[in-house]
Amino acid sequence: MNHAHFAALVENPLYTPIVTHCSDATHYFIGVIDNRGNHYLLADDNGEPISFASLKQAQHSLLDFNLRAAFFEMHNPDTEMVGGFADITSYMPIYLSK
Repeated sequence: MNHAHFAALVENPLYTPIVTHCSDATHYFIGVIDNRGNHYLLADDNGEPISFASLKQAQHSLLDFNLRAAFFEMHNPDTEMVGGFADITSYMPIYLSK
């Protein structure tokens, strides 16, 4: 999803802005999640998701869209390795300020 599409979706109350991260990865993505749990990540002009090296960088990018809050979504794949049936996803609100 390009910048213009992302900017339009964050204005829609059916979409929630997120920063998403997998616990064993070294990068973060920003995007939105709809009311059905579908994810749409911010992408560059080639359609490749834009990654950020830190949570702080991702938060600053969200500020460029005049957002003041989002959810931090963290996936933990370790559950599957120790006998769980699915990965565990945690959500935490983050508040953005300049």
